Amino acid sequence: MKMSKSLFIAMAVAVVAWAQDEVAPQVSSPVSEAEPVAPAKTVRAKKVRPPHEHRGFFFSMGMGVSYLSSSVDESNVSYSTGGGYLDTDGSFIPQSKYEHERVLHEEFSGWGAPVIEFRFGKSICNMVAMYTIFSTGIYQGEGSYRKTNRGLQSHYDHSGNLTLVDTIPEGTKKKKDDALAFMEAFGLGLSIYPFRNPESMLNGLYIGASGGVEAFDSHLDDSFSIISNGGVYTRFELGKDWWVSDTWSLGVGIAYVNVTVFEDGNDKEEHERNSISFFIRLTHG
Repeated sequence: MKMSKSLFIAMAVAVVAWAQDEVAPQVSSPVSEAEPVAPAKTVRAKKVRPPHEHRGFFFSMGMGVSYLSSSVDESNVSYSTGGGYLDTDGSFIPQSKYEHERVLHEEFSGWGAPVIEFRFGKSICNMVAMYTIFSTGIYQGEGSYRKTNRGLQSHYDHSGNLTLVDTIPEGTKKKKDDALAFMEAFGLGLSIYPFRNPESMLNGLYIGASGGVEAFDSHLDDSFSIISNGGVYTRFELGKDWWVSDTWSLGVGIAYVNVTVFEDGNDKEEHERNSISFFIRLTHG
């Protein structure tokens, strides 16, 4: 009987302990705080240049042939007097006056091949290209040099009236031979592409203008220096480009250049220099 009672108590204790375990509050483990999330980086979309349009960086290299002509005409006159006296009014009356004149003519004409040019700049709005331009060339052709000296001896009477003029030839020096010339030019320019429609037959047609400084030096074959000077040039150009890739084009152009030469202050000095060139051009932009 006691044994049965003890077994009953043990079972009751086990049931109570089981019940407490079932209803005991569940203690959850502490939750770790969420780590801060960095804001997403803003990635700028790469600007894509439309194909077959003149935008962004501009580069062009041209190579071609050119015909150039240049000339210089110069005249210098000097005076001297010999003898004379003072008249009653105190004015000096020369007995003679000597006039010396030197006339110089230099000329060069020839072909340059190749003549090379480079352009660096920027294309804007598929319409305008603005750039710096550098050109250089070596020309071969014919040169000439002619210098004539002459004197005029004028004689006066006692009243100051001219009585006699003697022409005194003093010789002419002239040379004509094959010649070599060098040209370098640097300036600023722009080209305008008025036809923007890529489907147009006129797309790629351009007109251009530039200006800057030029240096020119020429020699006869025996190294005799003839025309050597510098000046300001103006250039006008017409051409056509054809796209060969999304950003590169191949084209042709014809240009005319006129140079205004820096003068040394001699009023009797005349310069002239012109050239016409034909180029094949490779262009980016």
